[in-house]
Amino acid sequence: MFALRVSFASVAVAEALSDNCFVSLASPLEDAPFDSESLTAMRSHFLANLNVNGTGAVVAARGAVPALHDCCPGGYTYHWMRDGALSMKALQELVDTRWSDSDSQYAREALSAYIQWVGRMQAQTADDPHVEPKWDISSGKPYEGGWCRPQTDGPGLRARALMLAAKSASASQVEELWKLIQFDLDWLAQGESTIGLTTCDLWEETQDSNFLWNRVTMRAALLEGHSLAVQMGDDGRAATYLQAADFGSPLSDHLHAGFLTECPADGGSESCVQYDKRIDGAVILSLVHGDWREGTGIAPALLDIARTIEAYNELFCSLYPINTADSAAGIPGVLYGRYAADKYGSAGSDGEDAGNPWVLITASLAHLLYQAAQVDRALTAEELQAWGAALNVKDFEGLPRDFISAGDAVLQRLSYHVSVDGGHLFEQIDRNSGKQYNAEDITWSYAEMLTALKERESAVRHGKAIHV
Repeated sequence: MFALRVSFASVAVAEALSDNCFVSLASPLEDAPFDSESLTAMRSHFLANLNVNGTGAVVAARGAVPALHDCCPGGYTYHWMRDGALSMKALQELVDTRWSDSDSQYAREALSAYIQWVGRMQAQTADDPHVEPKWDISSGKPYEGGWCRPQTDGPGLRARALMLAAKSASASQVEELWKLIQFDLDWLAQGESTIGLTTCDLWEETQDSNFLWNRVTMRAALLEGHSLAVQMGDDGRAATYLQAADFGSPLSDHLHAGFLTECPADGGSESCVQYDKRIDGAVILSLVHGDWREGTGIAPALLDIARTIEAYNELFCSLYPINTADSAAGIPGVLYGRYAADKYGSAGSDGEDAGNPWVLITASLAHLLYQAAQVDRALTAEELQAWGAALNVKDFEGLPRDFISAGDAVLQRLSYHVSVDGGHLFEQIDRNSGKQYNAEDITWSYAEMLTALKERESAVRHGKAIHV
């Protein structure tokens, strides 16, 4: 068994941090770096954003959104198809025997109400409900104001949430769910006219027809749909979904100078070039939500993931003074944001346009490292060298405990900055002060944080099972 113990004194820091300020840990933490009170509060705040007023909708955030200034009345008090689907999938993965009876019952009711909400969304006919990202909760209709449209990642993500629900549903419930799932996957399975549609990215700023996030999550949805169609005896759809998923590896044109990119590696559209979106936190989310270890045909090489993390560490260390200050103080981990040209919420104390670290992206980095801890093979010498460089660990051994230590380091830095807010999670962390900023109680932050902690439990069990 490996020991789970740490203190700041045992932080394993490279002899020279250079441009990569990642600070790992000498060994995993005894427990995750959030106390039971904080965890209970995070679960409570997460649940409070579900099934709004009994509608089944998921509010993106209940708190103020100062980064929007006066441009967008209502802030984030809407249902985003993407955020809602990711949150409902996370809910199903999270609820277990440690949740109170009342919380578990609320979660079941929220899922049931969400399924009904999806049915009402799909019934809208004025515009194509597949590509409408943002919905008014009170009316149940698409947002009527100007927004970045179309957005094509929603149907696949929503279908995946419903397919997960189908795994534990009764026969009659599965039939109901299957109709809703077909609505989204049949649209997605049209191929180039949907998968290849020019779309907004998940940050709703850039447009291209080939974002890694969209391609990865679309393929995962179609392959899961193929399996469910086989189970349902729908051979026609099973074949259609499998064929639609065979559009080539999403990674084939998203590898640049050794690291993975969100826009195509050649630069992509004019919009991609304008925003310089090769290094983008969406890639980390793509790896986590693309089930890269599950044989979906999208699995990147471990070497490429290591080099991606190293490149991203270097960028976000250079962008955010809080990262270099934390590392100099021996605070483990690193904080990730969106991309170099990010300006959203950038009115920080230094007045620079560099954006801020994001809670949900940083949590997904920890999640990715916990996933890496569960790879069932020894790493090659080249992989060990690359991971050692990425995580600033000399003589990196590539054992589960080493990846868990790295994931714990990331969560420890997050905890250092968010724990002062009583279990409330915001969208961003100010790049100078380290205080949470913008969109208090954002649902997606809770979903990513709580699922990262859940993945940590799996990684620890895996490490114990193989005695390292």
